[in-house]
Amino acid sequence: MNMPMNTLSTTGSDIKTVPRRGKVKLGLVDSTKNRQQHNYEVLVEPGYRIDVWLNDDETYTRLREMLEEGKSHYVPSLGLSEHLAEVKYHGEFEPETVSAEETRASSTIPGDNVVPESGTRFRMEKPPAFMEAASGGRRTTAFVPYAYSPDADPLKVRTDDITVNEVDGRGVVFV
Repeated sequence: MNMPMNTLSTTGSDIKTVPRRGKVKLGLVDSTKNRQQHNYEVLVEPGYRIDVWLNDDETYTRLREMLEEGKSHYVPSLGLSEHLAEVKYHGEFEPETVSAEETRASSTIPGDNVVPESGTRFRMEKPPAFMEAASGGRRTTAFVPYAYSPDADPLKVRTDDITVNEVDGRGVVFV
């Protein structure tokens, strides 16, 4: 959905005065200047499923308890505070390792493990995977390719150098 928004300027020239009693007075934006409307594209009722597997039992227990109680440290949102999210806990599932040479996975797939199939689309991205401290912040030292289905279809994968787990009837790769 395309959502046009008009925004107020917060540049110093648009804030006229700050009185001593603590109330900020905003002046009106100069209507003779060019104004721009910002268009945002947003998803309507998106759904994401996140599978988590942690080696740290204490962190896992705290996370599970918070999800079960519907609590969070911050209000869940999809990038902006205007796009609030609802988190639904689906339960705890025991992953079972899939032993086939090829299988299907509904998660992101690391590396070049996707087996291309006619009629099934997939995309590749190379997000930062490793970083090191640098002056003023951090620096990316390596990227790792990941494949995913833009249509949310399970992808056929080779299990040579990855492990696919069955979780709640879906193939999932934990990284």
